[in-house]
Amino acid sequence: KLLGDKCVSYHGGVSSDDRAEAKHRFMNDDSVQFFLGQYRAASIGHTLTAAKHVAFYTNEPSLRFRTEAEKRAHRKGPDKTLAEGEHLQIWDFMANKTTDSKTITSLREKRDLSNIIMGDPQTFFLVEDDSDE
Repeated sequence: KLLGDKCVSYHGGVSSDDRAEAKHRFMNDDSVQFFLGQYRAASIGHTLTAAKHVAFYTNEPSLRFRTEAEKRAHRKGPDKTLAEGEHLQIWDFMANKTTDSKTITSLREKRDLSNIIMGDPQTFFLVEDDSDE
């Protein structure tokens, strides 16, 4: 309500027709600058390429859901691309020493591990043996 017509909402309490309208407005109406989506409702199966920023103010411990949520804005189509030199910005809002800060730390560690494994799976299993035996 604070942002008025500059923001659309997409969550479980919004009807399917209103969800479709919210998505359409976000993608096609330049006056709409914010898409406020509930994690589970908006993270999978949507392309929100009008986004220049993605902000998470709550998180789930699943790296799969987090990655899918981020990909909603990364999928650039022929009509909606960032200008040359622009990059999609992803923001995490959290308070220190909270469940969210622990979840974000865990998600980052999972992503780092995933990057190691997916980068070169063979090197992941090569462990140097420091024992004197």
